[in-house]
Amino acid sequence: MSEIKIGRKTMGVCATNCYFLYREGGTKAVVVDPAENGAGIFKLLSEKGFTVEAILLTHGHFDHTMGVAELKSHENALVAIHEADAGALAGGKASLAYLGGALVKPCKVDIILHGGECFTAAGIEFSVLHTPGHT
Repeated sequence: MSEIKIGRKTMGVCATNCYFLYREGGTKAVVVDPAENGAGIFKLLSEKGFTVEAILLTHGHFDHTMGVAELKSHENALVAIHEADAGALAGGKASLAYLGGALVKPCKVDIILHGGECFTAAGIEFSVLHTPGHT
């Protein structure tokens, strides 16, 4: 099986690290914490020939989730977040966007994570570790 590669782009109002993972030679990617609205990560991955199969979120704060709804609308990617933070994608105060004067568009969560499970996206197997707090 081909090697897993990890790329990084710093983005958003808080200079958050957004990661993308893919298999060498593959065309599908997983994006972790798309931190800005706009086409930033979508454009970067499109130029590299990738489609986004899944969006993984480490937690629900706005500086990690601002680009989720737009990226999902471009790619129809599955969105995965831990059950304790899933409400942050529904809009309202849970994302803390109001503290930064930001807008997080509501987005449907496709995969509710609990911790301890495994799932596969873009040909990569992920093991979910629940690490409560701001991690």
